[in-house]
Amino acid sequence: MKPKTIANNRMEIKMENGSKITCVCAGNKDIARGDTLHLVHLSEFAFWKDPKRQLNSITQALAPDGKLIIESTANGMNYFHDLYFQAKNNENSYKSFFFNWIDGNTLFKKDYTNSVEIYKAKNNNKLLVNEDLDDEEKELVKLGSSIEQLIWRRLKIASGGLDAFHMEYPSQDIEAFISTGQNIFSNKRIVQIQRSIHKNNYIKKDNITDLPNDLKKYYDRSFFIYKLKKPNVKYYIGCDLSEGVGQDYSVCEVFNEDGEQVAEFYNNKIKPYQMAEIINTLGLYYNKALLNIERASGGNSVIERLRYNFKYMRIYKQKMFDENNKVISRLGFDTNSKSKGIIINDFVEMFDEGQIKINSVRVLQEMQVFQINDNGSMGAVSGQHDDSVMATALALYAIKHGVNYKW
Repeated sequence: MKPKTIANNRMEIKMENGSKITCVCAGNKDIARGDTLHLVHLSEFAFWKDPKRQLNSITQALAPDGKLIIESTANGMNYFHDLYFQAKNNENSYKSFFFNWIDGNTLFKKDYTNSVEIYKAKNNNKLLVNEDLDDEEKELVKLGSSIEQLIWRRLKIASGGLDAFHMEYPSQDIEAFISTGQNIFSNKRIVQIQRSIHKNNYIKKDNITDLPNDLKKYYDRSFFIYKLKKPNVKYYIGCDLSEGVGQDYSVCEVFNEDGEQVAEFYNNKIKPYQMAEIINTLGLYYNKALLNIERASGGNSVIERLRYNFKYMRIYKQKMFDENNKVISRLGFDTNSKSKGIIINDFVEMFDEGQIKINSVRVLQEMQVFQINDNGSMGAVSGQHDDSVMATALALYAIKHGVNYKW
């Protein structure tokens, strides 16, 4: 069954049947240009030079039935990070896989043994016990970590720091991509919350008996509920809207009066006039919730339809001054450099102080890549989205400032 070879060296194996196995280093030259590839494995892709161009060259050479595997240690917020989380969110044609250091316990078996001996030598021949574990270590035990692994982990952190350990030996994918840039939100706290969120933590559709048809058709795809609606509870919905052309997302984040995220809606292909109908249904469903809608992009037309077509009466009004210096009220929220700083800083304060509960992994992912630039502007790093962050900030602003209107 094994074909005969006509060449066998460090770079390639050529076989008589015309097939070959090639090993090359990623560099300035386009890889695989002119070839027809059936199985490709790209190793340590996060560290490649010009990875986007190289990947484009490889995919052009991939046969219709070809398989492509991209594997890497994380290396901050880069093209590999973008591909991975797009795959995780079903936004590209890849399938995401994550392998943590705990499940691969045989890989560092000798290191674990050596670490235990070092630890015992420094601690009167005593081992680490459960009572000595910090909160993060207790979470790692739930993931399957042994005491020997935790001792090894402690020694690694002592020599290289916690952030470096998270990147090289992550227990969850969000840890791996920790950035040392000018992040606005605490990465440490984001990771802690991420650990506490179970996969597919939203309520199953069969357990929701009163969901309107306009929302039911989007459930489990664009619409997710994390906590069932209660009567006589005030709800606040922040809306950051796009034009629905497949790029930026239209996002609605729903919070109750206690600051807990109870639901979210996101889609990047729904037009503003359609979003107006969805938001009207969403607001009515959540006890005539207060809507705080950002006016930019598709926001203006959505606000117009909500107020004048659907007669939705509980929309945030922003006080402004006209050309005669008179106070006027405009429906919706105008986001500029000053007002954006205000609502984001409110968000940061409430998050750091534990005044809010985020239930969406999507929001946490966007918070992780939300940074402040040298010129003072705020937003997601290049290639990432911040629509969920902005929608959340709009909802929290209304909660913090006690905004509400009679219907």
